[in-house]
Amino acid sequence: MVRNRLQSSGICLLPHCAYLSETSRMIEIYRALGEREVVPRVATYGGTYETALRAAGIDYDLIGPRMDAERCARFLREQPSSGPVWQSAYSDDELRAYVLAETAYFREHGITTAVTGFSLTTTISTQLAGIRLVSEHSASWVPPMFERGLLPGPAAWLVNRLPNRVPFYCGGFNRIARELGVPGVPSLAALVLGDLTLVTEDPLVLGVTAEEVAACLLYTCG
Repeated sequence: MVRNRLQSSGICLLPHCAYLSETSRMIEIYRALGEREVVPRVATYGGTYETALRAAGIDYDLIGPRMDAERCARFLREQPSSGPVWQSAYSDDELRAYVLAETAYFREHGITTAVTGFSLTTTISTQLAGIRLVSEHSASWVPPMFERGLLPGPAAWLVNRLPNRVPFYCGGFNRIARELGVPGVPSLAALVLGDLTLVTEDPLVLGVTAEEVAACLLYTCG
């Protein structure tokens, strides 16, 4: 473990290190904040690409049960999008442990904004801690795309209509939310979008102009 000894800036980045994409995006966000003289804390479950944080010279904390390579591989198989929709990628015990560990960490370090890179447990822990949640993992899977029917696929008409209408993958999150006395997760969209969602794809990739994305400022997930 590399212990983060920095004073709190109020921002915490939480990359899911089973994913190179989420880890590398968080590294770039960390650097962009540093250019603005803001040094966030970084916390993670650990995992396959934890080494990328060390290679980038970023101090971080491990919170909750550490994910090893086998657990990361299973998470990728069971993640929202590729796993069965009736499960939540985490067991209830894992969800509870991560949510409580994250909540304690946020409170201990005075965190006011959590930035998640597919660490979906933050959907519950940020509510429990009473802080803002920013997500960066949605790529092109964002309201400006599915509201305009632009998500591709063999059943695109269905894919674009479902996100804010179905509770896929939300069951475990809702059980733990009820147990801890916070609002649940009403839809798949609510599970993967934050209070603020960073659109990381270039407009040329999205097929939607930057102006159209900027115009989509208010969105109800439930």
